[in-house]
Amino acid sequence: MLWSVLFLLAAVAASLANPHPQPRPSAVIAEGVVVGTTTSLPAATATINKFLGMPFAQSPPQRFALPQPPERFRGQWDASQFKDSCTQQFNFPEASRNITMVAFNTPPPQESEDCLYLNVFAPSSPPPPGGYPVMFWIYGGALQFGNAGQPGYDGSSLASFYNVIVVTSNYRTNVFGFPSAPSLPITQRNLGFYDQRAGLAWVQQNIHAFGGDREKVTIFGQSAGAESCDALLLTFPPPSKPPFRAAILESGSAGANAGADPDNATAWDTLLNGLGCSPNARDAGLSCARSKPATTIQNIIEEQALTFSPVADGITFPKSTNGRVTGAIARVPVMVGTTRNDSSFFVLGETDFTAVVQAALPGNVSAQQAAEKVFGVGGTLGLDSVFDAISVFSSTQGLCSTSQLVAQSAALVPTFQYLFDANFPNYQPLASLGINLGAFHSAEIPMVFGTYSRSGDTAQEVALSQYVQSAWAGFATNPVNGPGWNQVGTFGGDDFGLLGTAGSSGVTVLPRSDVLDLCSLVSL
Repeated sequence: MLWSVLFLLAAVAASLANPHPQPRPSAVIAEGVVVGTTTSLPAATATINKFLGMPFAQSPPQRFALPQPPERFRGQWDASQFKDSCTQQFNFPEASRNITMVAFNTPPPQESEDCLYLNVFAPSSPPPPGGYPVMFWIYGGALQFGNAGQPGYDGSSLASFYNVIVVTSNYRTNVFGFPSAPSLPITQRNLGFYDQRAGLAWVQQNIHAFGGDREKVTIFGQSAGAESCDALLLTFPPPSKPPFRAAILESGSAGANAGADPDNATAWDTLLNGLGCSPNARDAGLSCARSKPATTIQNIIEEQALTFSPVADGITFPKSTNGRVTGAIARVPVMVGTTRNDSSFFVLGETDFTAVVQAALPGNVSAQQAAEKVFGVGGTLGLDSVFDAISVFSSTQGLCSTSQLVAQSAALVPTFQYLFDANFPNYQPLASLGINLGAFHSAEIPMVFGTYSRSGDTAQEVALSQYVQSAWAGFATNPVNGPGWNQVGTFGGDDFGLLGTAGSSGVTVLPRSDVLDLCSLVSL
């Protein structure tokens, strides 16, 4: 009898220590049934459902070909893990390659051409009438690298605390996404952009199955992801109906980019020569390149530092850079921003401030002297190193050129602008090398997703991330109302949102003229 009681008590204790796992969430989409996982975050009052690695196109795709619609599943689809990254490109020489990988590819993912998958992070609670707003993330990486499964792009916090659905989607980059093969029609070369559109089409068809409202999609991206968002804005002018109702551009724009010369096949021919394929036989060269291992292609484009860029096809990338001037832009609210030290990463190794200024202000000695007096070491701004001088000068150039596009946008659609100015030591990507990049290019991403390191975080960091997430999600929920500061062109110019200034965990709204007071010194 005693042993029976002890056995019963042990069984009860075991059941309490190891409760039955929650049933895995499932959703019925056009291709079949997907089965995800449920998770909860510390301090969250609700769980979220994660559906990872769902195909939005046939995968692997045919190399150097447009994405095709996904096929129906055989049985249920296990959506519990991220899929591989698309094949990435990190150029040599070794030193700069390693720095780029430390900053933007940690931890390194598995890579393959079987990569056209996306991820959904959704609240598990019943959706409001019509469904949750949807935020569709497009990652950056110079259109050379990046993947939707990076830990920094985890949408759990936004979904858990701010009642939005987050979708992160892979797309092909470098030569696999933007081949400059002469035998391909111009309208079939921007494969990475077509991948993004395929992901958005999947959202339109399936997001209701996760509680989302397909009429409330906000696209958002950083760097090349922002450029991609801008390309979408500029290729859905009236009367076309875009598959999104708002856009957030973080440090990037297609409007300032004319696209690659479609007749320039230098990079492609160099690749073919490296592969042992004849560049003179165009169709045969394409077939030959399709037959080679992806890793062989990857090694050549990295060692040769070959660049493959979008072409202005008029479908996925605008043929004109002045769409905002002519009105050829989607009529949706936009939020545009940059970081205070946006150029700091890209000027590592630069040592000649005078040469940088001369390149920016060619032929105008008085303008060069005025810029050096303000931005130079010991100048008006009080910068004490050549690196800081080059970084601040170049970053100011970027801020000012972005602001010109913002002014054009504001004449057509509700537009909001921010400058991210926070510098937290616990997520400086090159801290191990003793380098502080300030509010560097992509520094706002951990704040937007709430994925900053909890090791060494500060009260300001925690509160700022909460504010930024609320602002981004609030914009996605009601774009016309904006993220929490004034629309550009209103309130007498008091419309520039400054995020992350010392001691601030929210936004400081400044007069536009105060933020852009140095623009006359960085351009002619």
